[in-house]
Amino acid sequence: MRIAIIDIGTNTFNLLIQEVDKNTTTLLHKDKISVKLGEGGINDGVIHPIPFQRGLDAIGVHLATIDQFQVDKIVAFATSAVRSAKNGGEFKAAIFDKYHLSIEIIEGDREAELIYKGVKEACPLTSKTILIMDVGGGSTEFILANQDEIFWKKSYNIGAARLLDRFKHSEPITSSEIESIQDFLDSQFAELKDAMKKWPTATLIGSSGSFETLADILANKHLNRSIFDSPFTSIPMDVNQLKELFPEILSKNISQRMEIKGMLELRVDMMVVVSIFIEYIIDTFHINEVILSDYAMKEGILTEVIQKDI
Repeated sequence: MRIAIIDIGTNTFNLLIQEVDKNTTTLLHKDKISVKLGEGGINDGVIHPIPFQRGLDAIGVHLATIDQFQVDKIVAFATSAVRSAKNGGEFKAAIFDKYHLSIEIIEGDREAELIYKGVKEACPLTSKTILIMDVGGGSTEFILANQDEIFWKKSYNIGAARLLDRFKHSEPITSSEIESIQDFLDSQFAELKDAMKKWPTATLIGSSGSFETLADILANKHLNRSIFDSPFTSIPMDVNQLKELFPEILSKNISQRMEIKGMLELRVDMMVVVSIFIEYIIDTFHINEVILSDYAMKEGILTEVIQKDI
């Protein structure tokens, strides 16, 4: 059976195509399209006309790819930008009208649960508690869990695109702008702080594209290679190297950041606020181990589909 998963995110629309049977899953195709659905003011709670059209076009591109693979089942789902937009239902209807594709708009708690299921497939979890962080464009999910269960989870309406829209920083960012973002973050995570006291851990698993970009920059810088040179499902990231990288990213303007080997154009504008965010979590919770998970929500959905249909 061939399954295609379309993940309609705030910044990127991701596609995953897998061949599955009872015993094995084989990756056939993986792709992403930069859409920036929240462009023009994600915090206004509306998908503006130009990104609305970009989103429709991206769905068409992914469906054309899916056609080439003779897929048996398509599962499409949308997250923060669509669920929080006043015209999110209109966007969902436009996709159905144009392509006869039904999409599910997933709530934040459900998103966190699916991220956990995806991470479990990528990382060898144990009885030890870990903190999972998935920085999206519109929201960030935190999950405290181990191999057996989720202890606590929450989706915060704080993503890279929302931070960038709220704090339109200079290029390069100033120290007072950094402080403003840090103060804002510190005011938002009372529940996470309480949960970390109840289920303490110093291990952070990052499951988003932002962590992937940071890991690739570190690999290029310290190992003279890309993480994409060989297949992986999870990669340990050196915390000290990461903490050295953050100020380097913050000291550069957008064109200088683009020159960093491993930096992706689709993320270059958001990597400043993302770096501040991740560094805040590492410092606040005294994280001493960081792991990149190549799997997240779409792989979590795939896991559920396999369990149900195969």
